[in-house]
Amino acid sequence: MDKPPTPVNTGADSPDFLVKTSLGCSLVVLLILIPFTINNFIQDRFVMGLVTSSVAVVALMNIWNGLHGRYSLWVNTYLVTPTATFAIIYAMINLAGPGSYWPILLALAFYFVLPERRAWFFNVLTVLVSIPAAWYVLEQEIAVRFSAVLLGVSLFAFISMREINLLHTQLKEQAVKDKLTGLFNRNLQESSLQQAISQNRRSGLPATIVALDIDQFKAINDSLGHPMGDHVLKGVSDLLQKRIRGSDMAFRVGGEEFIVLLHNTNEDQGATFAEELRQEVEKEKLLPDRQVTVSMGVTSYKDDMDSSSWLKTCDEKLYQAKKSGRNKVVA
Repeated sequence: MDKPPTPVNTGADSPDFLVKTSLGCSLVVLLILIPFTINNFIQDRFVMGLVTSSVAVVALMNIWNGLHGRYSLWVNTYLVTPTATFAIIYAMINLAGPGSYWPILLALAFYFVLPERRAWFFNVLTVLVSIPAAWYVLEQEIAVRFSAVLLGVSLFAFISMREINLLHTQLKEQAVKDKLTGLFNRNLQESSLQQAISQNRRSGLPATIVALDIDQFKAINDSLGHPMGDHVLKGVSDLLQKRIRGSDMAFRVGGEEFIVLLHNTNEDQGATFAEELRQEVEKEKLLPDRQVTVSMGVTSYKDDMDSSSWLKTCDEKLYQAKKSGRNKVVA
């Protein structure tokens, strides 16, 4: 088979909750800055007024995206974060004591508008700039307390968001992965097939699905018990995971039923993949006293198909494989 395309990322590089947290954080920033901006212009602090106004403008951009259910990594990384950081450091240097409160708020805000690694990077950068600035504009006793509080808040924010991101990733995986086999479940199947269809229509790259069913699985469960049935399911799924590439996706869609989505793979290549997997399962000693076999149907995507007809055609071929004696591949 040809070199696979870049796999679809189902991880949480930019977690879904950033849409809401960046919106909420930007609303708070806007409400806080409006009176300060007005006061800066009234007090003839035009530069400071322009600085706070610029932060308000980029906050409005974030609010606009959030109200439309979008999150812009570019806006938050290259507009919101640098503008807010510059404004706060500028305020700290020019206002001394009154300006020293803002870096603490900024240390928290990073984790509400940026993915974890970027938030950590900008947080460290802010600490490295703010602490020397504090020692330059504040009395030593106050600078010591400022430094301790800023470091403490930064560490608390990092630890808290680390746990939140880990839990978010775990919950997301639980929502799309089968607990027993570790394969994707039916929840992700439809969107994955749609992505493959879109890619085919856009670039012409072929895509093939393989429907797989463990032969006589009910008899295994009835005669040997569900623990042995689970052992067989896990064994077949392990063989399947070893066979697929990083760009391919395998789903457990029923008790003993699996679907494999092979990217950049035509039907002949899919049939070869299926036959090699069938032989591997047949040779593997998954049960001590009987042979475990699988039947498979193979279908490539064609222009007149949608995801439902694609799956239906593949299921019909799987049925033909089982009807004709099982332990076969029909393409």
